Amino acid sequence: AGASGPPAGDSSQQHSTGLGHPWHVTPWVLQDGRTLSLAEATKGGFPTQLWVLLELEGSELVLELEQNWELVLGTGTLLFYLPNGTRVTQETSEQEHCCYRGAARGVPGSWASLCACAGLSGHIQLSDTQSYKLEPDTSSTLGWHLAYRLREARLPPRACGQEPPQAEAEETEPPWPRRGKRAPPEQRFVELVMVVDHRAVSPG
Repeated sequence: AGASGPPAGDSSQQHSTGLGHPWHVTPWVLQDGRTLSLAEATKGGFPTQLWVLLELEGSELVLELEQNWELVLGTGTLLFYLPNGTRVTQETSEQEHCCYRGAARGVPGSWASLCACAGLSGHIQLSDTQSYKLEPDTSSTLGWHLAYRLREARLPPRACGQEPPQAEAEETEPPWPRRGKRAPPEQRFVELVMVVDHRAVSPG
């Protein structure tokens, strides 16, 4: 495996409000005991499972991902956008389905929702306070990607089958009544991304 690229520094790529300053990372795919680039791992089609090796802020992670078929249920068509904004609609077979969901190995409560259609793009959440956005660096020919630290951690999305794994045990109320005022509920944020495209669902 090669080393990650230099810090993004003065990258001219725009990033939306709520994202920290980007830096370069290089994702690798673990496949049959080998470490491959994303292009090498997917040149024969997209595998049903994808193990992605990635370093974020000094921590080496293995993302264990599987194809997210709930994204294409109903229409049988996958709609996504290339990094340059080009809209792509395609009939989806197992070898062509490029969107995945999963979690970071050994990190309870983590989740990841990523697409490998043109580079690796999407979101990774490791905890309530540690969340990242990942996207290809379209100016690089070396497989570099841009990683952003989200300034405010958000709850996992609750649509498109992108729910995190269920917790092993739920908290329960104590058997005795509480005294005094109940603490105010913790403020949380929910991020909902919706694409409305009439052509993607219209017959014909």
